Amino acid sequence: MKIQLKRSNVLDGGEAKKPTANQMEYGELAVNYNNSDPAVFIKDSNDNIVRIAGAGANGNIETPDSGGGPHQPDTLDDRYVEVTGDTMTGQLTLPGGGGATDALQKQEIEALIDASDTGDGKYLKLAADAGDQTVASTGTTTFDGGVEVGNGIEVTGGPVDFSSVEYIRNTQGGDTQAFGINLEATLTQSHLDVHGINTKFNLNDKDITRNIIFYAAEECSNVISNGGNTQNVIGYQVNSSFADPFPNADVRGVQSNLPARADDKVFNFYADGTGPNFMKGDIYIGGTTTRNTRELWESTLTEEQKEQLAAGTLVAPANVSLPGDGEFARQWYYDQQDAETQAELDAGTLDYPAHLAAATFTDTFDLGDNTNINLLSNGL
Repeated sequence: MKIQLKRSNVLDGGEAKKPTANQMEYGELAVNYNNSDPAVFIKDSNDNIVRIAGAGANGNIETPDSGGGPHQPDTLDDRYVEVTGDTMTGQLTLPGGGGATDALQKQEIEALIDASDTGDGKYLKLAADAGDQTVASTGTTTFDGGVEVGNGIEVTGGPVDFSSVEYIRNTQGGDTQAFGINLEATLTQSHLDVHGINTKFNLNDKDITRNIIFYAAEECSNVISNGGNTQNVIGYQVNSSFADPFPNADVRGVQSNLPARADDKVFNFYADGTGPNFMKGDIYIGGTTTRNTRELWESTLTEEQKEQLAAGTLVAPANVSLPGDGEFARQWYYDQQDAETQAELDAGTLDYPAHLAAATFTDTFDLGDNTNINLLSNGL
């Protein structure tokens, strides 16, 4: 007598198709003999169809050792990570290439790190609500690419070294400009003041034995032979368009508000080099551009002399009398001329310049307006 079991050669998704619970009796075997996935099935007491033979069958999993040898698929080889509930030790190396699969792996790993491993301080969190974070390493952190910070940078210890930094920007003409530091800030609200760079030092009761320098322009190194085609080397520059957006404001390229001190050691501007000083525009001395020579003279008096002037015991020189006809400026002009020119002025064969003539003179107290004076370091 020939006995045959329930049988099938049908695949479902590449695997042996299981029979249904209604097709099976308890204790009955069903065989799928397809050579791609041969398997044997039974129905358990809960009416579940269970594979008891073939690849991935219940009770047919061996646990190999953790030594070398070839990979052992379809086993609990402890060289592999289970899908859920497994623990890894050592380093995890992901394949390179940047393909779609690699990108997905990266996203999954980042999600796991952000969700769990940040608790022990090993990683920086990626989520927007991560809050304050601290990298406790005392070593140097290096970024080969650029770093973009959206909410400012605060450095609380050590210097900020921008060595080997070159920011390049194209000009309208197509040429490039290079910047060691390029500061471009966009305001999001109105303010009382805006500072591009604000420098403060907390000396912490430490003695500085030489200089405290808030800004230093030092030398350029490794310069091309003979300076190349460089036209100007400028320590500090304010561009000509600086004042254009502010037609109603007092615009100052450089401003210092240091008060005078009794020991005469406070200077608003101090040029210690022996090179000449060039000022192309007008030079104003004193309070305003409309002050006359009388006010200039009075501004040079001591408090005692001012009291004498008020009491009438000190008389102002004639060449600074108010309102003045330009005599003081003409004398200044006269003193600058050579002996021959002075003789002609004395003889009346040479007139003073028209803007210094008594009839048309208006003292704006602007040295560049009424006089053209060279103030030389040798006193001449």
